[in-house]
Amino acid sequence: MLGRKVVEILLDSPRYTVYGVEKHKQEVSSPAFTVYGDLTDPAFITSLLTESKPAVIIHCAAITDVDLCERDHGLARTLHVDTTKQLASYAPAKFMYISTDSVFDGQSGGYTESDTPAPQNYYALTKLEGEQAALSANPQTTVLRTNIYGFHYPLGRSLAEWAVSSLKAGEKIHGFTDVFFNPLYTKQLARIISFFSESNFHGIIHAASSQNISKYDFIRSIATKLQLSLDLLQPGRLRKENMSARRPTNSTLNINMMKGLYPNLNDLSLEAGIQEFCIDYRSTPKSKL
Repeated sequence: MLGRKVVEILLDSPRYTVYGVEKHKQEVSSPAFTVYGDLTDPAFITSLLTESKPAVIIHCAAITDVDLCERDHGLARTLHVDTTKQLASYAPAKFMYISTDSVFDGQSGGYTESDTPAPQNYYALTKLEGEQAALSANPQTTVLRTNIYGFHYPLGRSLAEWAVSSLKAGEKIHGFTDVFFNPLYTKQLARIISFFSESNFHGIIHAASSQNISKYDFIRSIATKLQLSLDLLQPGRLRKENMSARRPTNSTLNINMMKGLYPNLNDLSLEAGIQEFCIDYRSTPKSKL
């Protein structure tokens, strides 16, 4: 979801030759040079790096199914830690690692880059260890902690996709009123990634919107703009759900550092991101959704 948006943004610049990696062929082709392979296979990674000789590596791939990470520790560790270390170790490339707000415990919110992480599930633990592996392996590493939304072709199961597809199908859904985040639309984050791919900044930085919102109000905002039935959206509470993996309830990120470095503040606007998401969704042919 994010990787394709990054490719689209980078291809706007004639300076880049862009290689995208996908595990399987998609219905919608990518305009980049697409390499098909498994990023959990060290031999594939070695071949990929040898042939492409990248100046910048942007590692977007992750297993975002938190419960799957609890069930399959080996898979989560391989992609989030081992693959990350191998990619980051390729010299002399600049390395960018897309991490998560879930590295924090979610007790207080407003986390800064210097706050101590306290992951609450295996997904978050391995993403944090991926950060550490990348920073240790490559001094030219930029870690972007974030929380994103967007949509695939066809619709996937991320929060915004699930909410829109469920409401369009006339299904009742619950949005958590006790879970808060400050997410970015994938296009917003892709533009930020493009900027930092040319920046001299190295280290950890938070990439998130400047406004916090509950999961319930986030879904409600999208549903309102897409003119979907609000009667089908019911308030719910995470604390009442029985999930195999613990989730943080307030993973909001402090973005003062980002505001001081990134010039386009519209890409840090929650409202602008939701508006862009809805415009893109409405302009997508129904046959692809």
